[in-house]
Amino acid sequence: MIQIKQLIGYALVAVMIGGISGPAFAEDDNFAARGLGAASCSQFIKDSLNSKDANFAYFSWVQGFLSGMNLATSDSEGNPLYVNLGAIPVAEQQLFIRQYCTKNPDEYFLGAALELYQSLPLIASDRR
Repeated sequence: MIQIKQLIGYALVAVMIGGISGPAFAEDDNFAARGLGAASCSQFIKDSLNSKDANFAYFSWVQGFLSGMNLATSDSEGNPLYVNLGAIPVAEQQLFIRQYCTKNPDEYFLGAALELYQSLPLIASDRR
């Protein structure tokens, strides 16, 4: 079980990494993404190899992003669409992200999360 001190440490790492990563898809002062998702894949590889806390922070961001996508996505009639976040074991999801970023170092980390999201199967909208 994660202790409060560990959670605070992870949050601080996420803030520090998010603060040094640049904005994604910026035009002037308009941003589509900020924080860890706006980091480059090469920055993710570097950060995650140097720190278990950074690796945890990045993947926690992915899990939150995937959950948010599930809550925000609907079909043309407004019915919720969900992907099965449990279809691929967490370790394999992490490997998917790492492999994507290794192959696409100049892409935004957000791109890796989107690719993972699109690879997951849809489930019935009445199940969460």
